[in-house]
Amino acid sequence: MSRRAFLVLAFLSVFGLVLALWARIELDWANARVQGTALAGTFIALGWVATFFFREFSASIERRLRSSDIQRALLAEIADYAETLELSDAEGMKDDLAREIAANPAFRPYFFRVSAPVIFEANDEAVPLLPEEVIDDVIAFYSTLSDLRSMIEDLRDPAFGLLDGARRLRSYRDYVDLMANTARLARDAAVRLDDSLADRVTAYTRPDATNGFGGVR
Repeated sequence: MSRRAFLVLAFLSVFGLVLALWARIELDWANARVQGTALAGTFIALGWVATFFFREFSASIERRLRSSDIQRALLAEIADYAETLELSDAEGMKDDLAREIAANPAFRPYFFRVSAPVIFEANDEAVPLLPEEVIDDVIAFYSTLSDLRSMIEDLRDPAFGLLDGARRLRSYRDYVDLMANTARLARDAAVRLDDSLADRVTAYTRPDATNGFGGVR
């Protein structure tokens, strides 16, 4: 149950209880003082109700605007990752690595670092504001991105170069697969964000367009 629904239900329950209590109390409604008191109480109650719903409505609008801003910022960042991490031929890259190591067992490719997700890290506390249909894909991407960045640091470690060629080749293959999977998750998350925003005029070009991502839907 949402926070708003819970508060409305709680208010209606209390209001109903008050009405029930009033119904059991015998009052002289012809008395002007009783009428004035009842009228004043009614206006106070109505004012409280109006204030409550206005505050909730304003908070709801603010949350929606905040959610939209976060989604647009994440969309720009994730779309950039999708293009940066995209591999044109993952299997071909793994075959090339195998041939290089077979020809030169000491071969060690250079691994570029992947930039930190600064927008996500700066707004991690706002992630719960994302719509339900978006949050799973976004979290899946950033979690896998974290794994990829950690793996790259391991591969760049001088101690890794001391391993035998077969073990390094297995790690290289895992690295290529992880990068390809991270790029796929980035595309999926970007599509989800784009659909959620319902705005096709964004910094992100849909994967079903001719942008080099290929069709994913």
